[in-house]
Amino acid sequence: MRYVYSNSVASGVALGGIGAGSVEIRADGLLHDWLIFNNGPWTTVDAHRNRYPLNERSFLLAVRVDDGEKVFVRQLQSAGYMLGGDPYRAPWLKPVKEIEYRGEPPLALLKYVDDLPVEVEAVFLSPFIPGDLKDSALPVLIVAVKVKNRGAKPLDVSLWAMLRSPFGKAVARAGGNAVVLRDGGEPGDSPLRDGSMALAAKAGEVHVAILRAPGYEDYGFQRYDNALEMLQAWIDFRREGKVKGPPARSGDGLWAVLTTPLKLAPSEERDVVFVLAWFFPNHVDQFGERLGHYYENFFADADSAAQYALDNLERLYGKTKEFHDALYEAKGIDGWVADLVASQLSTLVKISWLTKDGRFALWEGLGDKYYGGPEHNAFNTMDVMAYAMPALISLFPELAAKYLVQHSAFALRRGTPDWVIYALSIPENRREFEKTLEREPYLALDWQRLVETVSRIVERTGKDPAGRIAHFFDKSIKGVDGYHMLDLMPDYILMAYATAKWTGNVELLRNLWDVLNGAVESTVKAQSVEGLPYHTTPAGIEWMRAVQALFKESSSQVMSAALQLLSQRAVLMGFQTFDTWAFYGVSSYVLFLWAAALKAMAEGARTVGRDPGKYVDLLRRAGEGLEKLWNGEYFDLWWDPVTGERDRASMAAQVFGQLLAHVADLGYLVDRQRVASALRAVARRNLAPDEGLINGIYPSGRRPSFVGPTLYENFTRGPYLPTWHTDTPWSGVEFAVAGHMLYEGLVEEGIAVLKALHERYGRGGHYWNHVEWGAHYMRPLSAWMVVMGAWGLKYDGFARRLTLRPAVVPLKWVLAVGGSWGVLDWSSDGARLELAHGALKIASLRLPNRPVSIKLDGKPLSFEVAEADGYYEARLAREVELEPGHALEVGF
Repeated sequence: MRYVYSNSVASGVALGGIGAGSVEIRADGLLHDWLIFNNGPWTTVDAHRNRYPLNERSFLLAVRVDDGEKVFVRQLQSAGYMLGGDPYRAPWLKPVKEIEYRGEPPLALLKYVDDLPVEVEAVFLSPFIPGDLKDSALPVLIVAVKVKNRGAKPLDVSLWAMLRSPFGKAVARAGGNAVVLRDGGEPGDSPLRDGSMALAAKAGEVHVAILRAPGYEDYGFQRYDNALEMLQAWIDFRREGKVKGPPARSGDGLWAVLTTPLKLAPSEERDVVFVLAWFFPNHVDQFGERLGHYYENFFADADSAAQYALDNLERLYGKTKEFHDALYEAKGIDGWVADLVASQLSTLVKISWLTKDGRFALWEGLGDKYYGGPEHNAFNTMDVMAYAMPALISLFPELAAKYLVQHSAFALRRGTPDWVIYALSIPENRREFEKTLEREPYLALDWQRLVETVSRIVERTGKDPAGRIAHFFDKSIKGVDGYHMLDLMPDYILMAYATAKWTGNVELLRNLWDVLNGAVESTVKAQSVEGLPYHTTPAGIEWMRAVQALFKESSSQVMSAALQLLSQRAVLMGFQTFDTWAFYGVSSYVLFLWAAALKAMAEGARTVGRDPGKYVDLLRRAGEGLEKLWNGEYFDLWWDPVTGERDRASMAAQVFGQLLAHVADLGYLVDRQRVASALRAVARRNLAPDEGLINGIYPSGRRPSFVGPTLYENFTRGPYLPTWHTDTPWSGVEFAVAGHMLYEGLVEEGIAVLKALHERYGRGGHYWNHVEWGAHYMRPLSAWMVVMGAWGLKYDGFARRLTLRPAVVPLKWVLAVGGSWGVLDWSSDGARLELAHGALKIASLRLPNRPVSIKLDGKPLSFEVAEADGYYEARLAREVELEPGHALEVGF
């Protein structure tokens, strides 16, 4: 007997609403990794992180077919005999032979293959409608099953859906088209407390039952007495296609079962829809605060959520499918590119929090036994969110704004304990403070005098860290871990400006202005040389470990003091997002971000009526710094203006700041030919066969993954280690670089990067689970920039200007702008944009082709054309607002 096995069930499409918890439908037809119960790595409560009330044997679909001569029963799963299926005890209760699975977030399509007189297919989805946050945050899973008679005889067919109660003791009610399972006595601190689940169906005939079968998910019919009710139910289903049971009961080991008998004429097909809904409001953090879920604002329990989904099924299913089709029914790109890009929509569902009061958070990664990751708490990581934010701005700008406002409250403030320590970590301040300590050795015991003293010192030296941007939330979503990265400040500025600009929200920019200006000031005053952001030691975890290793035989006191005494800063201030890769001096990665941020500040200042002068001056200096990093082919990793030393490694993300400048419609920071040259160098040097796009490669090509631990090829001689950040590919970076290549018209290079990524994650069933620090990592949400890059998309919501420069022609694909989306169809003769959701205001179009006509729903619009920056800009005589069902057409 020959079998071919591939581990294709290591991940699946995550279903559930944004912030509502999730469950994965995988290729075996089963629901895995139930994270709907405020449990698992999704929660910050340690006691609940290993709790999984349901597993892959807790929900099942089955079909029964009677052709008048024979009766067939098949479980719609291919993982093997389970849930009563048994080649000895119940040989008639079989799994299907195989499943053809297409994971296409926000849905999955399953075709069940077997020797049956019917064809059975199912679509699993949760509503996902960009621009509609409420209906994209529903705690529901919809399963639309299609059954088709493929023969010449009429058939009696019935579908079965079953759900195990997650409660130790449940109170269950059956009626109409649904069974509702409620908490029957969970302890007060249980994540299931006050919760409920509902299983409902939409079909011509629905039968509901509540069955008791303790341990059935593990033992099937082996424990005969416990499984009697379930055994009889399967027998009834086999015999007559329906199951009946009592309308109410309580206790342990309960199962909800729905059956939907129907008749099929020859060649006839019918649809049955099942809805699985949940409601678990006892979402508390590790401090005991009840955060709840956004869905609580709309529903009282799982039953009301299920009925809402059924009542609005056509719209919820239809709009989700419409977005899916816009994304996957592309022309001009290969289907696997759409697959790869859309795979990360699953991540947004998987890692999100959206509390009852509307606070939004994304886990940096989910803790995983094999891949590691956060063990307790890591939300809204600023340097990683810089990669994810363009997706939020495009699809759910409301969430982008929430993120920015929430984070603004945690900028480093004067007079706080954190500020005192960061200020005293700066050598100039520390030296002054030590003089004071000689006179007042017990100053630290008087908080008020301590703050006053440090404030006076900072006033004298000018070295003030106030305004630094926080890294991530490590205390639920109300406390941060630190301010140690140099890229956090420009990251925040760029995200804030892009969000305001795409949405045309001047008020957001105005409200955040003091925080944005503080981010600039803190960088210049506390962490710069010649006005350029400057990496000081310690700047990488590998450097810190190497220093500590020198004192491994020393006392714990010496060990704890070693890093502070041997570093340029007593606390970490010189890191960046590649935090096990120590930079020194001025890096291309951070300087490009800094230059883009300064350009954003200059433009933003004009928008809100402020003086842009200081930002323009700093931008000039940043340009001079980038000139010194240019080596004729690409931008060196870093250069130190103090020592004159440099590191010539080719960094995959060296011009990431230019990409974010494109997203924010800021133009080029350096000559565009240099940007293209740098990206070509990255494709040539960093794209490793059978691996992917390696983060850093030296001109020598020498790598620790070939030679073992070695030293960086620069004057620091720091440790250059295998599996650490320099010598690995990050899918979040790969997506971003590929998207940038498309923006620059480097299609062959961009597709090559994506192809390597597609092949790497396609193996082992990891397509919907990209890893970095943990599983389901946030950074790969950068995948959406591939769509943006393919269109050369930019949008200025202040001026209502839409910019497009397709990387390939013809091209037909989804276009999303600030929560409005539709399909853009572009050819050499013209372009047609039809909106499906939202409203898009357009006063002008910047295009690579000269427009000769512009029409709205077939009616000509008046416009004038001007040439600038390689575009033809068509200024409309009057602004138009494109709405769903309407089309804007441009002739070339």
